[in-house]
Amino acid sequence: MTHTVSLGLIRAVFTSAHACALTKGGSTHDPARDFVAQLVRHTQDDEFITRLVGAALPEQYAGNTIEEVPAMIAGAREKGYDSPRDAERDYDPGKEGPVPLGFTRRVITRCSTRHARS
Repeated sequence: MTHTVSLGLIRAVFTSAHACALTKGGSTHDPARDFVAQLVRHTQDDEFITRLVGAALPEQYAGNTIEEVPAMIAGAREKGYDSPRDAERDYDPGKEGPVPLGFTRRVITRCSTRHARS
């Protein structure tokens, strides 16, 4: 089976502090929930998300986090975590909006309003 994975999903998996916390075992419910909330914006494949969470858990993990993942996914989708965040949407300054200098996770602006030239 071929599976297409977005760069955003790859970034989310490899940079997530929540995935890192899962690798330690211990308390896994909150890190799993927060990791799922990061992943749902990048894929609609719930089974794939479940496998990613499972892959982050230690080999000897014996808890029930995997069984809780489907409810975590449903909850994340109900709360809108599957929608792009404002920082990931295209920026439209409109007629009076700030002029963007560049983008990081937020828009960096030069001034609060545009100045019309006469």
